Amino acid sequence: MMITKEYEKVDKITEISEAVRLHYLNEDKFNTNLISIVWTIPAKRETATLTALIAEALRLGENGDRALLEKLSEMYGAVFDSFVIQKGGRQLLTLNIECVSDSAAEEKVFKNAVSLIRRTIESKITEKALTQAKSRLKNTLLEKNDSSAQYAVERLIDITYPDDAF
Repeated sequence: MMITKEYEKVDKITEISEAVRLHYLNEDKFNTNLISIVWTIPAKRETATLTALIAEALRLGENGDRALLEKLSEMYGAVFDSFVIQKGGRQLLTLNIECVSDSAAEEKVFKNAVSLIRRTIESKITEKALTQAKSRLKNTLLEKNDSSAQYAVERLIDITYPDDAF
């Protein structure tokens, strides 16, 4: 939530369904707008990989990375991302899109952003997207293991908190 001295609360939160929230910021006083959908998932070791795969597949979009990048460039360089945040005993699967405001672009960019995020959520995750997501996550993990500093931090956390699910 965004609360400052100059501005009143401008972040709007809507509970879409149980454990799914929509956050959006569409204000004329800012040059960008934000739409964020957050799924709250219990943190379990058995589902951690699947949650990460879903986040990566959502980030790739319905027609793959290239089609998504073209659509974002048409929207004045909008930013589209999906990731997982570990928060206590929960995982927050987050899907975000940030775009230039309609007043700054002098056209309906926010409507296009809403449409893109809706299509992403409503479309089924394809086998191709899951395969790409698996490949990317595998490469990310291999890169972490190649970095001795990153590996040392990960091992330190594992040793310090052996009973933690993650």
